[in-house]
Amino acid sequence: RHGATELRFGTWHGDFTPWNMARLDEGIFVWDWERCGPAPVGLDLLHFVFQSTTRFEGRNPARSVEICRERTPGLLPLLDVPLGSEDALWSVYRMELLFRYEEAGLAGVLERRSRIHQGILEMFESEMEA
Repeated sequence: RHGATELRFGTWHGDFTPWNMARLDEGIFVWDWERCGPAPVGLDLLHFVFQSTTRFEGRNPARSVEICRERTPGLLPLLDVPLGSEDALWSVYRMELLFRYEEAGLAGVLERRSRIHQGILEMFESEMEA
């Protein structure tokens, strides 16, 4: 689906969210780096905006992705994300979330699927049916 799409790679935090950082007089502090690793540039931005929209605005995952897709086009170029790679980035990001939640379930961390996990899974299922 995205085989011809150019992605730049770098290192991402992996859980870059407002609750994993603080801005103090001494500077900005970011913690919870256990998911840090190689990833396409821009995934931290997508994660930050998606998690903020889902948790702070109470949107369901499908609506959050729609809202985020409207908000991020002006931001991704600031990170030198190649033009036309947004669809591929959203696909990669949603796969990362799906794998993350599946992994947590297999590890016994989650007793049942969260609404984000279920919503992401439903998005993939409806895309595959289309």
